[in-house]
Amino acid sequence: MPRQELGRKGPFFSRAVLEAGLPTELLPISEKIRDASAIVFFDLDKTVLDESYNPINLEGLRGVISKLQEKGALVGIHSDSPRRTVRQFAAMFGTNGPLIYEMAGLHFPWANKDLALDFETLRFFTGFRDFCYKAATAHFGRDARILISKTRDRNREKREKLKYPSDYQHLIMINPFRLFSFGLWAEGINSDGSTYPDAEFAFQVNDFVKKIMTQSTIAPPLDDLNWDYNSQEGVVIVKKVSSSKTLPVQTVLSLIPNKKVPTYMIGDSPADYIEDPHVTTLAVANAKDALKKRLQAEDSPLPEGFSSRIAQKEYTQGVIEHLGNIARNLEIN
Repeated sequence: MPRQELGRKGPFFSRAVLEAGLPTELLPISEKIRDASAIVFFDLDKTVLDESYNPINLEGLRGVISKLQEKGALVGIHSDSPRRTVRQFAAMFGTNGPLIYEMAGLHFPWANKDLALDFETLRFFTGFRDFCYKAATAHFGRDARILISKTRDRNREKREKLKYPSDYQHLIMINPFRLFSFGLWAEGINSDGSTYPDAEFAFQVNDFVKKIMTQSTIAPPLDDLNWDYNSQEGVVIVKKVSSSKTLPVQTVLSLIPNKKVPTYMIGDSPADYIEDPHVTTLAVANAKDALKKRLQAEDSPLPEGFSSRIAQKEYTQGVIEHLGNIARNLEIN
């Protein structure tokens, strides 16, 4: 088997490729990272995006990202959102760095290559998506419209403008873009075809998904499944508990084992903390108290140009604040 094919499955390379030695196909990725003056990641939801999933100051964000890129930095996104969503926001923001999605997939845009950290999880969740569609159709099909949908909008105001057949009472929309996790939305349908939150139906769907998933012989262990269930929005997201944001960042850095590039992660929750002494974790002002307390307890020195690991501003403005500090740090050094 040619070396560059080792660990290759579909459009992905496996992490085993790196353990066996970097293949020729991935050299452009390594070279780009090695040449970077800094590597910066930021989270999406409730970090660079507000509660409505929008950036507060898009032009300001683009400007500071461009400034960092002029100084040789790679600026990327690290989110548990699907690959498609992460790539869309990367294009909107003008980022140039690695894109980490669902805590298990890495996309390197300059080489158009993807790396998967967990093929078993990828195989299970992509297969379960189609199985759930068939099972839900059999179970809820009499009064529910069931779709593997490509039209779902995260913003409820935009979503409510969409119309669905009013001869159905409920709507189940399975997210087709998640690869290392599973997601769907469950709502009621009004007489005019618009949708509304239906907590009781969402609970039924959540319970149904849990039942059929835990009965699968190839599913991750029950204690390794995290159920993110939002009854108000009718959202069900299932992912592995053991997935973390640390491993993907360490995987990026493993591409340059003999060089230390200053690396940063900006987030809003404890899950955004990177368990690596070579990575500086930063928080926006609206971050959860648990993350703030952890950062306040850090005893390692702050990078030059920083007065705090916690921004004074919230959401996008907090990210801009930190990115500006990183740019000043690069000017100093």
